[in-house]
Amino acid sequence: MATFQTCSVLFTICLVISRTMDHGSMVLGCAPCNTGWIEFGNRCHLFVKKQKSFQDAEAYCQGLSRPGRPAHLMSINSEEENNFLMKYTSVIGQRRLWIGYFKSATPKWLDGSQDSYVNWFPGESNVASSTPCVNMAPSGRWRDVQSCDTIFPFVCEMPYRFTSK
Repeated sequence: MATFQTCSVLFTICLVISRTMDHGSMVLGCAPCNTGWIEFGNRCHLFVKKQKSFQDAEAYCQGLSRPGRPAHLMSINSEEENNFLMKYTSVIGQRRLWIGYFKSATPKWLDGSQDSYVNWFPGESNVASSTPCVNMAPSGRWRDVQSCDTIFPFVCEMPYRFTSK
């Protein structure tokens, strides 16, 4: 409990200091994301160039989880998030990549978020499918993949290091 309170106070101090500095500056040690992760939309994102199957990519992301900060393949819940992901696909070479949507009997985002935003290729949809794994093309459109064992790069996502609860 004391650790959370200490972190909350530290984060608040860091926010105040960073907001008084030049735009774009960040106080060392106050970043909400770990080194190598990119922050966007109150979440941290890690672009992984190494190609893995859908299951192995999700397992890799889960292995990066921290107490109170579960990591999963990225969920996309808005056009802004979709555009963010498209912008950074150059990091992994403008290829298709796994996203955390799984079209099982009950299609869902692996992190449990609602599928309030969709960007399917024409002819694709968020209904249960015999090809349950989904990737995103460089165009930003989503589509089913014939085999979840196909390997693609991927993006892991987790909550900020500090949250205001």
